[in-house]
Amino acid sequence: MMKRSYRIWTAPRTGHTLLARLLTDTGVAGTPGEHLTLHDESNLKEKYQVSNYPEMIRAIQEACSGGTLIGGCKMDSHKDRHIILRDELLDLKGITTDDEEKDLWADLFPDVKDIFLLRRNKVRQAVSWWKAIQDNEWHIEAGKSRITDQSFYEDKYDFKAILHLWKESMLREANMQDYFTRFQIKPLTLVYEDYIQDLERTIAQIFEFLNIKDQFTFPEVRYKKTADDISELWVERFKNDIQDGWDSIAY
Repeated sequence: MMKRSYRIWTAPRTGHTLLARLLTDTGVAGTPGEHLTLHDESNLKEKYQVSNYPEMIRAIQEACSGGTLIGGCKMDSHKDRHIILRDELLDLKGITTDDEEKDLWADLFPDVKDIFLLRRNKVRQAVSWWKAIQDNEWHIEAGKSRITDQSFYEDKYDFKAILHLWKESMLREANMQDYFTRFQIKPLTLVYEDYIQDLERTIAQIFEFLNIKDQFTFPEVRYKKTADDISELWVERFKNDIQDGWDSIAY
């Protein structure tokens, strides 16, 4: 049974898949994944094929822990989706008010600690996000090349779409920060541009924060950066478009 837990709070394109896979592959940090994310399912009961609250808690904890005593989970930084999940769990527990939300998450995540991933450069985050939406290449495995031909991207740049994602990345980050303030959470904050430079040190930092003392061998890094020449072109184009007509260029 899971005794301790951690949550990874993040928005898209912050390297969370890379980091979660490394943590999983250590063999001693649970299996942090999108265990509360709905894909083709309409709700968590459908996702886990359960009918009551104890069954739900057990199923999610098993998914988070992978048989270890500590479990991890990525948390959705999108406010509306977070509320939908929270309300389903409250309803399953038989509670009609969100006053007990903190106790609800304590049921699911015992002795929890929180990790906050962010990306300092929101322009690059938005460009990466839009590019992945277009080509569906969210990750590239180490040793493999991008499968999409560069000619595919010729008409895929969309200023309004990238602007929307640029705004959304900041709003999601602000939403997470408000959540931390509300529940007096002091997360371990990791910045993509920094931690990607030394992944082995980053895993050691996380283990120290989580008080994981098990011995492990640093695993193989399974993914590589998706940014390429198209990414750079779109970043420069977006910078020019968003500052069009400005008397003084900020970026």
